Amino acid sequence: MNLRKFDLEVNVEKRLAKLVTAYCSSHYVDPTFLLGPGRQRLAARARAAISHQALTNGVCTLTDLARYFGRAPEVVARGIKRYRTSR
Repeated sequence: MNLRKFDLEVNVEKRLAKLVTAYCSSHYVDPTFLLGPGRQRLAARARAAISHQALTNGVCTLTDLARYFGRAPEVVARGIKRYRTSR
């Protein structure tokens, strides 16, 4: 792996971790709950809200979000779409 690519991945992961921490502290959610394999509605909605914010602010790409949350990019995109229509 290219060292520059590794630095970029670490930077994206740190920024996503900050977003997750901020969201979880303001919504009283355990961050490990969001990163787990479950499909609970609360966790899915939180991941979608964080993903929407990350994409809107240019923090990362959809692929980065999928990798961070351990989901397929299609699943993350579907969650973001549901989140946007529910707002």
